[in-house]
Amino acid sequence: MTNLEHETVDLMTLLPENFAEVQHMTKINAKKEVMEIFNTELQKLTTRRNVSAKSKDYTMIFNICVHMLEDKNMLVYLEAIRSIELLSQILGQQIKQVKVKQFINLIANKYAE
Repeated sequence: MTNLEHETVDLMTLLPENFAEVQHMTKINAKKEVMEIFNTELQKLTTRRNVSAKSKDYTMIFNICVHMLEDKNMLVYLEAIRSIELLSQILGQQIKQVKVKQFINLIANKYAE
């Protein structure tokens, strides 16, 4: 690929094998590790030039991030915030305003506690 070519990546291909089950895991370290793996892949994507995410429905990823924002463990919660930060950098305007409001409300409520 030359410097002028633009690559689009499907974020679903970056998901760790057990990402869909992360919200149901009982071990905190397992949850945190799955989120860390995903964040590492997202971070790699943010550092590459001429790369963007395919315009696709990523509702499943967002919903899992929402569940992780509701997690009582601060380490899992912080990884979820990191996921949202990286997703917002990658997706930008593709994230629906409703989801952004939901993320902000969950984060604000956590700090209110």
